[in-house]
Amino acid sequence: MITVKFKKALAVLISCVIVLAHPDAIAERSASVKEDSLKIGRLLDKAAELLKKQSNKAANEHLSEAHACQALNLSRRSHYATGVGRSYFVLSEIYQRRNDLESAVRFLDSAISIFKKNELEKVFLADAYIRKADHFEISEKQGLETKIKCYEEAVKLLGSKMPISLKHADALKYLGDLYNVKEDNQRSIARLQEAIAIYRTLRYDKLQDIYCLLGAVMNRNGSSREGLKYLLLAEKAALKYNDSSSTVTTMYNRLGNVYNSLNQLSEANKAFRRSIFYARLNKDVDALLTVSANLGWSFIRIKEPRKGVQVLKDALKYCTSKDTAS
Repeated sequence: MITVKFKKALAVLISCVIVLAHPDAIAERSASVKEDSLKIGRLLDKAAELLKKQSNKAANEHLSEAHACQALNLSRRSHYATGVGRSYFVLSEIYQRRNDLESAVRFLDSAISIFKKNELEKVFLADAYIRKADHFEISEKQGLETKIKCYEEAVKLLGSKMPISLKHADALKYLGDLYNVKEDNQRSIARLQEAIAIYRTLRYDKLQDIYCLLGAVMNRNGSSREGLKYLLLAEKAALKYNDSSSTVTTMYNRLGNVYNSLNQLSEANKAFRRSIFYARLNKDVDALLTVSANLGWSFIRIKEPRKGVQVLKDALKYCTSKDTAS
């Protein structure tokens, strides 16, 4: 009777004989796999490129899906796991654009499952976690927690694979912001400071947004003087790069709040007035309403109540224009 162990040993022996009888078999197979992987890479690059095009979006989306499906089928035939995972990743973006979030997340979970099995695919895995986080809303408690978990995984992977990179710093910054939304001040501060350290190592200094955020979190955490330091750094960076975006509106509003915390009422008033200026410049009605309330109260605190009342009256006009627009 032939035992199971003997059958296995025989199978191994036969395979060795076949390879010895055909010394080019392994080389041919290796060349074929390499050729397939290159073709799969080109297909997926083309699929991603089509999704970036702004014209004929529907047609390009359809073409992108065709390329991704072709790459997926070829990857499966070639037993090329990375290709399968990357194909799922592209398909997830297509289904996200179609607002089929259930399918998009399912494709991402499949990609994550594949990339987890390969130690060399940490960056692809991190990208999949970041993409998955995009499908959840921070306004919902469960959505916020899911986003945090996804970014925690991404940060861990990027930290081990490419620790000193903009990609890692950006992920840390966003994770810090998520902790800020959760009002987990200590974790938020720690992640934001890690991100800043990487940016500085890379000599990247357009940091007004992260300085602004860190200053606000520190102020809320009771460290107003540290908060002031970072908000002044934010102002310096904004001036250097001639930034007049909504970030600057937020920055001066937060700076006013910090000065209030430090009982520097005159400086707070100046900051709120600058914030109002940029809110008007950007025609940001929501910001105008928020900052108007702060500025109105600021005028009252510095014993100029008439100016405070006028600011609040102007805010009523913004309310009216917003209601009319909606």
